[in-house]
Amino acid sequence: AMPRTATSILEMDGATWDATYAVNVRGTMLCIRGAAERMIAQGRGGRIVTISSTPGLKPYPQRSHYCSSK
Repeated sequence: AMPRTATSILEMDGATWDATYAVNVRGTMLCIRGAAERMIAQGRGGRIVTISSTPGLKPYPQRSHYCSSK
């Protein structure tokens, strides 16, 4: 979900930025890796498709951390 608090990049702390990226970027990578490991273990092919949200294409003011992570 989009961050509830609008924060200017000039006022944002590094922890907020890092937490957003930990969930949206690192979390996605960890899910992909887990799925890929199971697919390989089963000896099956397949595809992993990730879907983002519209803020990756249409930025929202005061939410640079969320939009850039999408």
